[in-house]
Amino acid sequence: MTGSNIALLSDLFQSIADRMGLKIAKQTSTQTAETRLVNGCAQLMLPGGEASRMAVAGQALAAYAELDDAAKSRFFRLLLDEYSADPDALKVAYLTWGGWPIGNRTGRLVQSRGA
Repeated sequence: MTGSNIALLSDLFQSIADRMGLKIAKQTSTQTAETRLVNGCAQLMLPGGEASRMAVAGQALAAYAELDDAAKSRFFRLLLDEYSADPDALKVAYLTWGGWPIGNRTGRLVQSRGA
């Protein structure tokens, strides 16, 4: 995402928050942008109201815009490590649900389209 796109999204979140009567505080924290971004993502995973989530998302986007390429890479690695679905848990859930063999489903879908 380019810097101008990040700025646009940040401005959009600020505008929405303003309309909802919530001000997104400008970051004057002593924390690094990377730390603010990681903390913002963690907050977004918690229950909360829509307005507060928009404020946190706006702050996270602003922090992301400050990151260099190495920090962006570390951030995306953290997302992968911390927020990815567990493949084994997905398999168990799929089998518990009564999943069908993928090949059979695909064949039925293609046949139903008249192929």
